[in-house]
Amino acid sequence: MKSILNLFILAILGVFILPAVTANAQIVTPAPYCVLDLHQAAAGTPHGTATAGDGITNVTLGTLNNSTNGYIPDSTYNYYNTVAAPSLIVGNSYTISITFGACLNAEPMYYAAWIDFNGDNVFSAAELIINNANSGGTEIPYGVLTTRTKTFTVPATAIAGTWRMRVVRTGQMSTGSMTYSSTYTPSVCFSAAENAAGTIQFGEVEDYNVNITAGTATTCAPVTGTTVTGITSVAATISWTAVTGSAGYEYVVNTTATAPLVAGTATALTTANATALTPSTNYYAHVRNNCGGGNYSVWVNIPFSTQAASAVCDTVTGVNITNITSSSAKVNWATASGATGYEYTVNTLVASPSVAGTATTLTNTTVTGLTPATTYYAHIRKKCGTTTYSSWISKKFTTNNTVAVENIMENDSFKLNIYPNPVDDVITITTEGNVGQQQEITIIDMTGRIVRKYNNISEINIKGVPSGVYFLHYTDYKHVETVRLEKR
Repeated sequence: MKSILNLFILAILGVFILPAVTANAQIVTPAPYCVLDLHQAAAGTPHGTATAGDGITNVTLGTLNNSTNGYIPDSTYNYYNTVAAPSLIVGNSYTISITFGACLNAEPMYYAAWIDFNGDNVFSAAELIINNANSGGTEIPYGVLTTRTKTFTVPATAIAGTWRMRVVRTGQMSTGSMTYSSTYTPSVCFSAAENAAGTIQFGEVEDYNVNITAGTATTCAPVTGTTVTGITSVAATISWTAVTGSAGYEYVVNTTATAPLVAGTATALTTANATALTPSTNYYAHVRNNCGGGNYSVWVNIPFSTQAASAVCDTVTGVNITNITSSSAKVNWATASGATGYEYTVNTLVASPSVAGTATTLTNTTVTGLTPATTYYAHIRKKCGTTTYSSWISKKFTTNNTVAVENIMENDSFKLNIYPNPVDDVITITTEGNVGQQQEITIIDMTGRIVRKYNNISEINIKGVPSGVYFLHYTDYKHVETVRLEKR
């Protein structure tokens, strides 16, 4: 009875006041938190349009992803109590993302967000998680949708429970200044006096529920093995070791050693290409691991310097392939000025290698273990200094489809080489060993029918012969050999 009487008295005194709720259960008054009395037009007059408004168009934090119109028809305050609250674990790091409407008014715009980590119904300065200063420091541009992000850590002093988060976007400073200040943070509560004086311009405030859980803080492992290679005057390649269980990575390339204040470029790969760099400039490549659910590791950085504009690492020249057999070939290239070495790779891929090749200080190499009648690509690049490389240069070649046979008329070794095989029109033929006189080449189809005959065996043209499989039959005074031939 006493409790009922107390409630009755509180209601009479106007202290026990329920928050105002719209028809869809959307609360539009902030109690028990402080009131934000933003300046606004007459009721029913929108502050801008859906594409050019003064408001907030999206707030994302963990599982929270709430999009709105970006303009305010009646109220500058909304408490989105009907939106599912994200769960944040004490000690974990999360990234908040706020997108703002494309305001067309030429006035400074400021933003900030707080979480009531200790549940005392007050947003203190220590509970600020994002503002202009800590997420880039630059002004929100006019006329375009703009997104700002910031990674923060739930403090160890946070109390488990469901508490409030407040997101604010306002116009000029409370002093009325129209000059942008990168260090200014809007007030978390605005007074009626400020509004009456017209010092607080159009904007919006949004409140959300946030679940703080004690849990066990999940440490998001940082990336390791970060390297920067392929450095030129305008580009570089960043690489790092894959982290087990990673949901992806983010990277930033800038000229600052301190950790980035904003989110980086997201990627699922463990390499990234930095382009459009300035010659002779010191850079830092920052990389962090994404553990999912808005949880990120600390940034890891590695410094590097671009080459001078006149010190670009030029590509190698004079690449040619010699001594081609069915299982080997010799790759040659010209000596390059200023080279400290070279790298080469021989494979069946036309694309340039994405990893380092075999290092050498020579200008030729013999590759073995190749497959007969197969098209290969020899890729070579020049090394400049210790970590800088030129682009890859590639040369195509096809191994022979040959068989070494014993001399059937004398006991000496003889070998017939034909290439390319498969062939389109022209076949090059070479012989090794003790070659006899009266050389002749006969092309025979699969039924045994003679299709063509040739006496000049160094090069024959089979243009006009239908596509298919044939036998190339060689004879001279001392030798006989037959090779399978494919006509494309």
